[in-house]
Amino acid sequence: MSNKPKKNIQVNREHESKVEKLEKDLNAAEQEVDFKVPKVPMSVGKKIAQVRVEKKLSQIELAKKLSINVVDLKNIENGSAVINHKIVNKICQHLKIKVSECK
Repeated sequence: MSNKPKKNIQVNREHESKVEKLEKDLNAAEQEVDFKVPKVPMSVGKKIAQVRVEKKLSQIELAKKLSINVVDLKNIENGSAVINHKIVNKICQHLKIKVSECK
């Protein structure tokens, strides 16, 4: 029985050592990767918001008409959404504007 605790301690130390190495490798990999993701340009979001307001539509109304999440629409309008051309095109079609007009 006296061998068991020593073996458990040794196994735990080996496990901790492996976990520490994996954490270091992960941290190094995260620093090497560029996590920049293209966002919807502010000009596009501002134009969508401007036209939506001109047409007297709330974000909730427009989102419902397009069957999209209102949070996605808000993020597009404020420029924090990741580019989803399908949704942006759908919004522009509904508002009868061209994406190229938004620049």
